Order: sequence, then C-alpha cells, then structure tokens
Amino acid sequence: MEEALHTFLPTNTSDNFSFWGSLIVVLLSGVALYFLFKRKSTGDAYRRQMMVAMLVFFALIIAATTAFFSFWSIKKISPVTLYEDRIETSYGAAQYDEILRAYIEMNGKRSLVSPGTTINNVRMLFIEETDGRMHVLSEENYDIDQILNKMRSLATGEAENE
Repeated sequence: MEEALHTFLPTNTSDNFSFWGSLIVVLLSGVALYFLFKRKSTGDAYRRQMMVAMLVFFALIIAATTAFFSFWSIKKISPVTLYEDRIETSYGAAQYDEILRAYIEMNGKRSLVSPGTTINNVRMLFIEETDGRMHVLSEENYDIDQILNKMRSLATGEAENE
C-alpha cells in the first residue's frame, strides 16, 4: 500500500467541550431526577416537585441530544491524508488530476440586526472535483492553509522531500 506523505488531524476542541459538558449535565440531571422521584411529598409540595422534575427532564433531553450530535460530529470528522496522487477526506478520495478547483472562501451568516454585515465568519477549504463532488473542510477543524499548500505542491509535482 502507498505511504501517506502528509496527515492532518482534526482539532475539534469545541465539539469535545460540548460533548463532555452536555454529558456532565445529563449525569447530574439523571441524579437529580432520581432524588426528586424518590422523595415522598403531598399537596402543593408534590406539584412543585413534579414541576421541577419536568424541567430537569427537559434539561436532560436537551443535554442528551447535544451530547449525541457532538459525539456524531467528532466521529464524522476524520484525518485528511495526502498521497502522491490523491487526497483523502471524510468525503472520500479525490485524485489530483480530477480536481477542478481548490480554494479557500469566507463563510458566514448575515446579521439579523445589520443585514449588510456577516457574523460567525469561518474560512472554508472547498475542493471541487470534475464530477461535481465537493470536499468541504473548515478552519475550525483543520489547518486549511497547510492542506491547500501541500496539496497544490503535490498536484503540480513540486513536493519537497521531508
């Protein structure tokens, strides 16, 4: 098998923080629910206890879905590997001679308050193949400048020996 020339590991620290933070909230909510249902009460105290239990349950559900999707995002993002003739991302492999364009573009959302400005700007590396497939890599997860420079040098045959 061919040896990888460069491997870029993802740096998804925000997803890790979201996963572990929401997992802690799930565990604390579960313990709180256990003690809320274990305690016996009557009358108004019972109604208040059930209302608090309902709110804690909603927090548990929201935190559990956050943990699930953060974990899914962490597992979906895989290392980017550069070979002599191709690049492999989580979207599959792309031969250098089948890449139509590779460029970095700023991606952001329009502000609701001031529509002329954008917020949450993130630079994205787009690798477009001749068959229309796109590989999109975010600077939040990868060093996209390094990936683009190494990929261009390998595609043009100017690879340096390391």
